[in-house]
Amino acid sequence: MAAVRSAGLALLATAVMLAAADLAPAWRSRVVAAWLLLLGALGLRLLAGAVRAGLPPPRPSEVAAALARPGRAPRPPEAIVALGRRITLAGASDRLWHTGLRPVLIRIAADRLAWWHGVALDAEPRAARAALGERAWALLRPDRRPAGDQRERGPDLATLEALVADLERLGPDREAAP
Repeated sequence: MAAVRSAGLALLATAVMLAAADLAPAWRSRVVAAWLLLLGALGLRLLAGAVRAGLPPPRPSEVAAALARPGRAPRPPEAIVALGRRITLAGASDRLWHTGLRPVLIRIAADRLAWWHGVALDAEPRAARAALGERAWALLRPDRRPAGDQRERGPDLATLEALVADLERLGPDREAAP
């Protein structure tokens, strides 16, 4: 198919060259040079096609192969999954709140208090309470003990969201929680 197309182009180029050489004899050498250049390009095109036909088909790149695979939903990192479990369990039981999620939030609160306010959560309870606010302090204060009843529920999701918002307010250019 490519050879037929190239032969057709060569015949058309020859007809144009003959007409141009007859109409503009002063430009004859340039017309013939352009015609030869076009014939050479067509020959190279045919040669490249023949070489390409003789080679094995290219393998898809690793990127193309990965993109062609059926999509899977990406899995969240294991740390995020574990934190999600702690949040779920914290609401189910006050004891699980104290042993699972609360220690993580206490470390976050202690780090943010120390970094942004120069306050140590355990050593400076009054300053920590003022910076955290009453809601966060009630849940994170160092002397808070788990409920005696195993069936008592931990903080609900809305309370945990409010606590996270209070901890976020401890960051840069933010006032302490009211």
